Amino acid sequence: MLPVGVLVVDQLANVRDTLRKLVQSYPGWQVCAEVEDQIDIVDAVEHWHPKLLLIDVSGPVLNALETIRRIAEQHPEVRILATSVYVTAESAQQVRAAGGHGIIEKVDLTKEFDHVVQAFREGRTFFPMLAE
Repeated sequence: MLPVGVLVVDQLANVRDTLRKLVQSYPGWQVCAEVEDQIDIVDAVEHWHPKLLLIDVSGPVLNALETIRRIAEQHPEVRILATSVYVTAESAQQVRAAGGHGIIEKVDLTKEFDHVVQAFREGRTFFPMLAE
């Protein structure tokens, strides 16, 4: 079985470290690359072909949403999970409209990541703040 490659995008090294540890706690899952800023994301997706993209949208949201939209259009096989410091129903709807498959608050990463993985394995989205 091929490993599930995950591309991690976050400005903060400690968040990337947490995400890497969470991803690697699942057998067959591995971080294929880590990116600090949104400039290199599309190139990294094209180079590494991840199954899952974990992208921080709490920075310049319009750029993150445009990046999500572009990757969703160009690489529909990539599942996209947005992470953010604070998640509202409006931000969840924006991520969904851009083509993302879920959103999670950074504070909930370790607590909720099992639910994210389960949803993605079942082909579902992860927007707990929206009525799905």
